[in-house]
Amino acid sequence: MAINVPRSANIDRVVLVSIDTFRWYYHQPYRELYPPGVWYRGVAQATFTPTSHASMFTGQNPPRHGVLNFGDTYRGDHLLKATDSVSYSNAVHPAGPFTRGFEQGTDAYKQVAFSAWHPDHERVPHFRYEHHEDHRAILDGIANRDLTFIHDWLLHGILDHTGDWYPVPEEDDPADFHRCYQQQVRESVRTHEAILDALKEHGLYENTLFVVWGDHGCGFHEPPDETYGNGITVSEPHARIPIAFCSPQFDETTVDTETNARSVDIVPTLQTLMHDAGLRFGSLEHPIEGVDLTGFDGELAGYTTSYKTPLTGENDGVRTREFALINDEVKEVRQVHGGLHADYSLERAVSAPETESWLEDLYHEVRQQPSKLIINGK
Repeated sequence: MAINVPRSANIDRVVLVSIDTFRWYYHQPYRELYPPGVWYRGVAQATFTPTSHASMFTGQNPPRHGVLNFGDTYRGDHLLKATDSVSYSNAVHPAGPFTRGFEQGTDAYKQVAFSAWHPDHERVPHFRYEHHEDHRAILDGIANRDLTFIHDWLLHGILDHTGDWYPVPEEDDPADFHRCYQQQVRESVRTHEAILDALKEHGLYENTLFVVWGDHGCGFHEPPDETYGNGITVSEPHARIPIAFCSPQFDETTVDTETNARSVDIVPTLQTLMHDAGLRFGSLEHPIEGVDLTGFDGELAGYTTSYKTPLTGENDGVRTREFALINDEVKEVRQVHGGLHADYSLERAVSAPETESWLEDLYHEVRQQPSKLIINGK
């Protein structure tokens, strides 16, 4: 049964938190930390940051917004847009700004440094893409803006081995990768807790809507692909993410594993929630491929690309809550497990001709034209 995001007029601001390399199966510590809300078992529109962030900020699948790799420029000129580059693509193009959102050029949007909030922040490697301010300035900014964007890089460090602070897993050992990832989750959660405590202390917690989202997952050498890192493929460990809408104004915490929400659904859902609260949003004139999760009742499919897709035209796919069609060197249907198997796998190849047929129809549809990829419902 689908669960809708609650609506409230008592929202004064939105804090949108992107957790890089955030796997669905490790979302529980964050769910226990954040205020009541809905946590969706969702699908990312790309398995690497710039393309995924562009889909989140535009509500469009990658073939429409055109940010298909690092440094690519967004094609559109409407609100909730990337300007010259997206996310840490400006590490490749230092002159390019970060991902931008509401009403570029006004005070409605700000990205803040995440790692600076870690309780032992002097030990934590600071990513060079982070904009640093003192905590008081950051809190003042959150108080005065309709939306603040925070990007948590701490889980991604498990892939980069940035400095001596991050644990280094044993090569090709899924169990050790999971152990190290869990250790890094604990460090990330400590930092989220510090931010929430500061918001509470300064009276900025009770009327805030938190959108907590994983821009993509990552692989830990699990079968069947045995890939490591992110962006390489669109398999379950890479594509399955949490998407959550939380606020002290909501009554309870629920988990939705049926709807199969996508990153592109964040924009139309925020549009409703922000309009309800009288916050600035504006109009979206380009085709939106997401649905409004405050009212949608049904099941969705999600389209996902890898960084190989613009180079080969392959290594992308569509994913439902139970099945995925992956177009790699050969097309393959996979059935998603209910959880981690003993060998750490999350899906397996199956022979399912009827399922493959309708998944392939969805796949070709979304590659060729705007599509909401609604399987059933409205």
